[in-house]
Amino acid sequence: SLLDGTIHNPLSENVFLRGIRVSSLMMMVVGRIPAALTV
Repeated sequence: SLLDGTIHNPLSENVFLRGIRVSSLMMMVVGRIPAALTV
């Protein structure tokens, strides 16, 4: 279980940070869509 903890924690952190980056990028894209439609 100790090995599982040391292996899974970094992976979960990477997935979490990656999810934040993806969500922020999606927010930027979604924010640009209305501007592109209005123009």
